[in-house]
This record gives sequence, C-alpha cells and structure tokens, in this order.
Amino acid sequence: MFNKPHTLEAKQKISQAKSNLPPWNKNKSMSDKYKEKCRQRQLGKSWSPLTQFTSERVKKMWSDKDRLEQMKGKISILNRGKKLSYKHRAKISNALAGKYCGKDNWNYKNGMRALIKEWRSKVYKRDNYICQMPECNHEIRYLNAHHIKRQAEYPKLRLVLDNGITLCKDCHYKTVNLEHKYEKLFMEIIKVRNRDIAIKELLNVKVRRADG
Repeated sequence: MFNKPHTLEAKQKISQAKSNLPPWNKNKSMSDKYKEKCRQRQLGKSWSPLTQFTSERVKKMWSDKDRLEQMKGKISILNRGKKLSYKHRAKISNALAGKYCGKDNWNYKNGMRALIKEWRSKVYKRDNYICQMPECNHEIRYLNAHHIKRQAEYPKLRLVLDNGITLCKDCHYKTVNLEHKYEKLFMEIIKVRNRDIAIKELLNVKVRRADG
C-alpha cells in the first residue's frame, strides 16, 4: 500500500471505524509548565528572511489594484451560489448586535442624517414633489433633493431650505460637476416659487377673514 491511494471502499471503512472514537485531544489541556516552555521558545526569535520576503510580497500584492480586483473576482466566483445556514446567519447577527450603531458607526455625522432627511422632505413639500428643471419630460421620476450651492464649498448652507431644489434622478445626474452652471437658474426658480407660495398664503388669509 506504500504510495498507493486508498480505494473508496477502504476510505469508507476507515471513516466508519473512526466515527465512534473520540478525538485524541478531547478534554485535554496543556499544563502550565508546557505553556511556559512554549513561551520561552518563542522569546527572542526574529523574522526569518523567508517570512520577510513573504510579508513584502503580500504588501506588494495588496498595493496592486489590478491584482486586487482579480482576487475579488475569483473569490466572488468561488462563493457564488453558496448560502449561509440559518444558524450561521443568526450567529453573525447576534455577534454584530449593538455594534456599529450610532456613534460607533464609521459614517456617524452627529445626527446629521436625520436633519438632512427632514430638510429633504421640506424641499419636496415646497416643490409639490415635482421636478423643477425646465422642460423636464422624463416619465419615470425618482426625486432627489439637490443642493444648489455645493455642500463641500458651503457647508453652512447644507440645511438651508432655499439652497435646495427638487430634481428627478435624470436631471440631477445632468448637474454633476456642473453645479455652478445651474446655480443662477435654480436660484431664480426658487425665488419665483417662494413668491407664489407667499401670494397663496396671503390669498388664504384674505379668504379666512372674509369667511369670518
């Protein structure tokens, strides 16, 4: 049997014979003396040239973006179609419960998300949930709240209502990196919109007074 592979029948017999036997290291733990010996052996050891070479090789590999993309593609192909069991998913959810929430989240912005959400709803409501781009003919309109003046350049105007305008997804995509080009147009639209709202409010007040 030297250098000869086992047949399937032999493998099955070996596995059946060993299935009832407990593992050799079950209920066994290393003694304190043995642990101390292992610790003493590792003291003073330095990296070997081989490990230094492999570490440099790994650094180069991770610094190469093209190779990283290839590795990601290979990993995704290998994991494609695999499904985690319910128990495995439950363990992951329990392990991550309470983590990365609120201030522990990497993208936490001191409650800014809630404020931006409120600002966005006010912009939509003012514009009657309609894209304000002139001559917009897009049938499917997923709305976005666009900052007229860029947030990076004017962070103090991030939550100002008059600095926002409702655009559909396609019109919003047109303004990418062209915010300065559309700034005057959108400011004029907002002025007209605010004037119309003020006129409606005055008319409503007059109607209430007349009814009263």
